[in-house]
Amino acid sequence: MKVVRAADRATKPAPASNFTGVVLLDEVVTGVAPSRLRASVVSFTPGARTNWHSHPVGQTLY
Repeated sequence: MKVVRAADRATKPAPASNFTGVVLLDEVVTGVAPSRLRASVVSFTPGARTNWHSHPVGQTLY
């Protein structure tokens, strides 16, 4: 297992195509190719919303 400290990962703005308002992404886990696994913490600022979109191989929300 690889442990990544929160301070060592960058917070990025979420893509405007998928969200409205200010939404931030913190990647927690990224798989090694050919895996497309990714786990992110998504933070919504007040008034931000998701635009309906789909994920090609599905999505699990926790």
